[in-house]
Amino acid sequence: MGDTGARRAADTRPVSAPEARAVLDGVGDLHAQGIVIAPHVLARVHARIGTSRDLVREVVGALSESQRQGLRALPFPLPVASSAFGTDGPLGLTATARDALIVLALGTTDRLDVLLSATGLSADDLSTGDLGEHLDVNAGHVTMREPALADWIEGCASPAESASAHRRLGEFHAHEGDAVRAAWHAARGATAKRPEVAELLLPAARRLAEDGQSLAAFHVAVEVFDHVDGTDADEARQVAGNAALCAGLLADAVAWLGSLFPNGSPAHRARALAPLVIAETTLRGAVPIADAAALRPDEDDRAVWHGWARAAGMAAMLSAERGADAAMRMWLSEVRDADVRAGADGAIRGPAVALCWLLSGEESDAPPERSTLSYGIVSAVRRALAGEIDEGLGILARHEAGIADEPDAFLQGFEHTPLASAYRAVIEVLLRLWQGDIATARSRMHEAMVRHPVGFPFAGLGAVLARRLDLAVLGEVGPAARSLTEALPTGIRPDLLVDRALQAYLAGAVQDAGVQLRLWHDRGGPSPVLAVPGLEELGPYTASDAVEPADQRISLDLYRRIRTAAQGAWQREYPDIAERARSVRSPFERGRVEALLGTTCVIRDDRAAGRLHLHAAHTLFADAGADAWRDSVGRKLARLGEQIERLAGLDTVPINVSVLDPMAACRAAWAPLLTERELQVAMLVVDGVPNREIADRLNLSVRTVEVHVGRVFAKLDARSRVELTVLAHRTNQHI
Repeated sequence: MGDTGARRAADTRPVSAPEARAVLDGVGDLHAQGIVIAPHVLARVHARIGTSRDLVREVVGALSESQRQGLRALPFPLPVASSAFGTDGPLGLTATARDALIVLALGTTDRLDVLLSATGLSADDLSTGDLGEHLDVNAGHVTMREPALADWIEGCASPAESASAHRRLGEFHAHEGDAVRAAWHAARGATAKRPEVAELLLPAARRLAEDGQSLAAFHVAVEVFDHVDGTDADEARQVAGNAALCAGLLADAVAWLGSLFPNGSPAHRARALAPLVIAETTLRGAVPIADAAALRPDEDDRAVWHGWARAAGMAAMLSAERGADAAMRMWLSEVRDADVRAGADGAIRGPAVALCWLLSGEESDAPPERSTLSYGIVSAVRRALAGEIDEGLGILARHEAGIADEPDAFLQGFEHTPLASAYRAVIEVLLRLWQGDIATARSRMHEAMVRHPVGFPFAGLGAVLARRLDLAVLGEVGPAARSLTEALPTGIRPDLLVDRALQAYLAGAVQDAGVQLRLWHDRGGPSPVLAVPGLEELGPYTASDAVEPADQRISLDLYRRIRTAAQGAWQREYPDIAERARSVRSPFERGRVEALLGTTCVIRDDRAAGRLHLHAAHTLFADAGADAWRDSVGRKLARLGEQIERLAGLDTVPINVSVLDPMAACRAAWAPLLTERELQVAMLVVDGVPNREIADRLNLSVRTVEVHVGRVFAKLDARSRVELTVLAHRTNQHI
């Protein structure tokens, strides 16, 4: 069966650029009204009922939260009110027109001959009267003019009307020799169980799943379940649950796969365990099997051990995604043993180990040159880490196009699904971000957001990427990225403090940025296991546990050297830092280094060098498409130009005074160089507070204050309180 109707196969329908834009705009409109919906879910709603804002708001508002999140399938039919079609709408239809619309809505194809045969109408009948107002006939196909009409007519059809339509459609397909479509209509129109439909529909559901039509496979398997018992029912549960996972319907997947435990057949439980582990972990946030021994097979059946090997591999990979190295290693030990017992000859162990070592940052041998999904992802990221990002992107493109299409024993059944496409899309966006092409990365993320459940892979990496890319371009997180984040299941909760710090920093509120980063650091600095650029300019400058490309490692080292170099050592350090910055290949990463270098040069009273570096940063950010970073540097250049003009014209250098903290920028700039107590003392010295009063305010002895002042002088290369005050105002003005 090629499909079960366009509405039930919406995950395979291409989305054009204008349609994608309409989805993203629609997500923003709904978010402004307090309604959160995942972008790919709204795309499915649009495909079924069109883009009318009022209608979409009404329908989406009637969905459950889990349906809006994409955790459960959209209902059939969608709750479309007759008011959607105007005052009279389709309520005044003749009986003949109503019947024709019901047949078309319930059919599995838009072929004109099917509708004519099932209704006894002629082509002329469809172009006149009531039907002429609602149908378009073209080249042997017939469609409803108003997209929402199909859901409305299905919803208001009586059981008898629906049964009659299905009976006639089934008869047509049976006469035509299409037994699968005939079985579908027999099942849908039945008033009692029809167990014989399983013989045709279960294989059809499996074929749909293999072809990547996950939503259609899910609906067919669910229909079969309503008609069967015993082993066939277990098979329907397993197929439905697996298809639900592949479509991103995590709650549905957990419900259907979980129903096989503990009473399903051993073979079906074995096949269900791996997808259940993925669905449960992503939905809840933790691998659901606390004790591997409790579920480890106690029999010699290779098929059972094959299922256990895949489940253990999934548990290991998901643990690695979440940075749980100890759990990852425990599960990898299970994989190694199970792979042997299953007779898999490393086909499961190899890719599981390769993925885990990649995500944990462990050194490992290069993956074999295989065209499986697992090894494709590993190879693409490893090429990027080696500086060969274009080669990594090429690997992903070949997999997406189906050119590299070798069966994957580890990810068997997932290769052509929306979930697999989401994983590939997230990796592609990450690689383009590593490459420094912010504009393309953001465009590709938008395309992926409306087609796939991109929030799920790698413990929410897609949501982090969407937010950071918005910040780089807009200076704030856009409504689509906010909705994507808010629609995530409870098991995925990206930390938002770095995003808040970035927004403040790009707006010039450096102190606020520093506060957010300190809070983030106090929480342990939670980050994705695959590195996404944050606000490393403000520290901390310790090595990250994340898997990161060379450009990010070089940049972090340069940030540390720029921000911590003492005044006396700056003249020695600066030439080497400037030369080392030229080795950074990503225009975005190098732009950030140049921006910090330029600001630091200005603070250290080398305005000519500062302007050169800031101009370089401005150009690099423009090339990368990082508009918010470009504009931030542009504002610094504008202030710097004004200051130089005033200096030349006998005016004093203006000081930018903040209402809440006049020295906010200076405080943020000195924070990486001083301890918290030294920073407190330094700012009070700058305010002109004597040592004895500082001691009283901070509840310290005068001697302790004197020690802190001495350390501040040494670290900032100041010889007196006056020099420290001058340095503070200069820093505050140019940061």
